[in-house]
Amino acid sequence: MDHSSLPPLLTHLAALRRRALGLTIFSALALGLAAGLMSVLLWVLLEALFFLSPPWRTGLGILAFLATGGVLAFALKRHLPVLLSQHRFALFVERRCPPLQQRLISALELSDADSALHSPSLLAAASERASALLRAANPTQILDRRPLYAYLRLLGGAVAIALLCGALFGDDLAQAAQRCAHPLTAYERPPRTLITVQPGDLEVIKGDDATLQVHFAGDKPRRARIERRPSAEASYQTEELVVDRADSVTYTFPQVQRSFHYAIAVGDDRSPEYEVRVIDPPAVKRLRLHYQYPAYSQLPDRIEEEGGDIQGLPGTRVALEVAANKPLSKATLVLDDTLSIAARLDGATARVAFQIERTGAYHIALVDRKGATNRDPIRYAIQVREDQKPVVAIVDPGRDSDLPESLKVLLKAEASDDFSVEEVALVYRVNNGSEQRRALPINPQREVLISHIWDLSAANLLPEDRIYYHLEALDNNQVAGPQKGQSRQYVLRFPSLYELYSEADQAQEEQLSSLDELAAEGQAHQEYIERVRRELLKSEELSWEQKKELESTLAAEAERARAVEELAAELEKTIDSMQDEGTGSEALLDKLDNISELMGDNATPEMQQALADLQKAASDPDPRVLAEALKRFNEDQQAFQQRLDRTIALLEQVRTEQQLRAIVEQAAELARRQSQINRELADGQSGLRQQLQEGSLQR
Repeated sequence: MDHSSLPPLLTHLAALRRRALGLTIFSALALGLAAGLMSVLLWVLLEALFFLSPPWRTGLGILAFLATGGVLAFALKRHLPVLLSQHRFALFVERRCPPLQQRLISALELSDADSALHSPSLLAAASERASALLRAANPTQILDRRPLYAYLRLLGGAVAIALLCGALFGDDLAQAAQRCAHPLTAYERPPRTLITVQPGDLEVIKGDDATLQVHFAGDKPRRARIERRPSAEASYQTEELVVDRADSVTYTFPQVQRSFHYAIAVGDDRSPEYEVRVIDPPAVKRLRLHYQYPAYSQLPDRIEEEGGDIQGLPGTRVALEVAANKPLSKATLVLDDTLSIAARLDGATARVAFQIERTGAYHIALVDRKGATNRDPIRYAIQVREDQKPVVAIVDPGRDSDLPESLKVLLKAEASDDFSVEEVALVYRVNNGSEQRRALPINPQREVLISHIWDLSAANLLPEDRIYYHLEALDNNQVAGPQKGQSRQYVLRFPSLYELYSEADQAQEEQLSSLDELAAEGQAHQEYIERVRRELLKSEELSWEQKKELESTLAAEAERARAVEELAAELEKTIDSMQDEGTGSEALLDKLDNISELMGDNATPEMQQALADLQKAASDPDPRVLAEALKRFNEDQQAFQQRLDRTIALLEQVRTEQQLRAIVEQAAELARRQSQINRELADGQSGLRQQLQEGSLQR
């Protein structure tokens, strides 16, 4: 039997079967992968949607793998039996290639049958014919690739669906896949909205705003809740926060005064509880001022621990010791918001010193070790107490006055300063001449009493010259320089004899006029009292009007007695003035002294007693007592009137003598002034001749 044509047929059929087997396996794998991918995706989707418990998650996972294995097994079971059997595969090929017309299956059956039962030539012919037809057939006609392509498209669709779900729900699917990878692990279901708070825990300075940023992931809420409580044990206070589906919002706790805990809640999510811790800003607890005054003030050092306002003299050095409520990293003294002076630090204590020069203000800027600053620091005042000028006043004469005949004036003055009067000088000028300065001896101290006899005899004064003078006092200010105080300016006048005698004559004229008026008034009162006494003797009773008139007359008499005493005192002053000015001779002054004594005797104690008795008797009901008192008073009044008339006569005589003396003295003065003028003219001409001679020599 010739079997030479059968092996090629079997080889070709085996190759075709191998190709069919590969195509079947790849198709089954594609279908299995597509089914597995969709099963796993469904499993993950269900986990993402329902957050399954471990039993459910495990069960669904097993179902997904079983479904994948079932699809793969079904696909393989459907096609592998045909491919594993040569006879069944040959029938499969016969169905796919009709031109074979049972030749392939016939050749295979003849090759397997007993050779005695068939003709070898028939087998060879069938094998050769089947091999030729099989080689001529299109393999794609026998092996259908469309299922593979369909399964690959199905796999691609599954991959596309998986990618789309990943793009849309990547985070959720990734988390669900992570849980599915550990199906037996119990997980806590994550919220649909994830909250992130920045910075979370934070520190703020007391009174500052606390600002935080809240970020939302997952489902974006419309509103959130801010839960706040002062401590971990207290209950929450809730406030609504409008989010309006934003990715993040900013919230501010305004002007925080106390520490508190807070959390952000929305839907099924709640952030961890954070703490806002309030820290006190650095502040000045105590301010200690050490004053060192300028040396000239002689003031001792002073320490002040209450308040912070500074008061002192210009040039005072002030050392500040600042005690803060916490350790500091920096402290600065700021003067008038412009000049800054760094302080030395020692923990919570700062020290700085400066010298005050002018009025202003300052504050202390503090920075603690966390960088917090003291907001709105207290502004302290700097009040510079200026060194006052010395005060000096001329007590005596203390007025414009005339020079005495001796040309010596007793100056009495008082000077004071807040620290020390160092110098007092007499500054004067004659008429419009240049000022001259004369230092007065003093003992420097805060209050100085000055008594100085000013001798002007060497000033070559002429009558009617005027000396303008005042005192100047200097203090001991060594910072800004001595300050000067000045008294009021007064005038000393060198009067002429005419003026002196005119003043004395006018004073005497006024005194005579007053005495004449008093004498006339006394005469009228005397006549009235006598008339009242006679009427009282006749009627033995005075009317109410008469009593009132009598009381008025008695009061006028008392006033007249006082007026006489005042005139006597004025006369004494006139005598003293004449003595100082040298306008009266010794004999004339003696007469004036006698007149003054006589005027003082006018108001004798007897007359005053009689006036008192009369005033007492006026209220006595017995008219005889009043009549007797009127009689005694009238007698004393007559004696008083006689003395007064005598005084007037003597005063008129003295006035006449003084007028004659004035004429003589004025003539002598004119002669002296003319002589002095002649001498000055002669001295001036001599000096002029000398200047002319010196000029001619120079030429």
